[in-house]
Amino acid sequence: MGGRADLSKEGLFEVPATGGNVKRMVQGRAIIQDSAGKLIVYTFQGAGSGGYQDWGIYGISFGGSGKARWYPANLPWVRLSPKGDLFAIPYDKAKAIVFFPAKANTQQNAGYVPAENRTTPAAWIASGDGIWLVHNEAPAQPAGGMMMGPGGMMGGGMMGPEMGMMGGMGMMGGMGMMGGMAQNYSIAIGKKDQSITPIVKKVGKESHAVSIPGSTDIAACLSSGQGAGAQAQPWPGPKQGIYIYDGKGNEKRKLTGERAIAMEASPDGKYVAFVWGDKLPLSLSVAPVDGRMVRRVAHNLVGIVGGCKPFAWSADSKSLAYGAEDETANGVFVVNVETGRTIRLSSAPSTKAAAPARPAGGGGR
Repeated sequence: MGGRADLSKEGLFEVPATGGNVKRMVQGRAIIQDSAGKLIVYTFQGAGSGGYQDWGIYGISFGGSGKARWYPANLPWVRLSPKGDLFAIPYDKAKAIVFFPAKANTQQNAGYVPAENRTTPAAWIASGDGIWLVHNEAPAQPAGGMMMGPGGMMGGGMMGPEMGMMGGMGMMGGMGMMGGMAQNYSIAIGKKDQSITPIVKKVGKESHAVSIPGSTDIAACLSSGQGAGAQAQPWPGPKQGIYIYDGKGNEKRKLTGERAIAMEASPDGKYVAFVWGDKLPLSLSVAPVDGRMVRRVAHNLVGIVGGCKPFAWSADSKSLAYGAEDETANGVFVVNVETGRTIRLSSAPSTKAAAPARPAGGGGR
């Protein structure tokens, strides 16, 4: 076994959008997960060979003030609500996504919603009171004599550092083998009261969606199926790629045939940026919501690491920041989505010898 990594040289840094002096806000392995307004949520894995007691989910304000540990465990991903009042995390044992208040030492969960796909980080709906998820509408009807085991109830209990049960949050019972169950997946809105509202029907399990700011429209990446109630067929089918749907699930237009690994709409609602590719390095493209030509703005992204978003929009919707590697080293870059002009904001040691693994379910054509 080799020696432990020197995490003291890592950290969470702040750098002006135009470049300049870098300020370290957190020392140690901090992985930014999401942001809302002036608030950042990140996972922390310590600053040295020990310090496991400091691991967890943290919140901090831009500039470095207000640092607090919200939850004492690291999860595959964390997503912060648009209002910055809740965060969502996956809970595989109960096949659910759980919501917690975004505050120091939170233990009481604010609710949960069952979710088929917990590998792809959830995207919040525009109102901030629910998330986009993939829901299986098929009734649970066991076949061949095998029955489903008893399922526990999930109440408003506390969740410990290892996502164990510490009160009213029960465990899902064992599930027996089931044969002949139909799969009928939909892109749906899930809320903390466990309500699920299907929007785009007959999609693949790996599909995902994001809200378009300033409207009730959504951008949906279909991994398989036909969408919107049409006859389903295996991927790749005619509905492969990213589509715009209205809030009732009616298709409006196709943006691209590429299958997005991650995507996010611009704050002004005019673009959908998405990461795609069959292998590293990945590409970053921008699709105008009105259906105009898609433009690839970067082609050297190093991948999605530790649940973090691979890119972020500027507040004015004119630029994208992303992590990539050029002929020099890894770093953070900013590209103007209209002109294509790119600048480097920061540098880090090269990772060519140990490129991050491609996320599950990713890839495009």
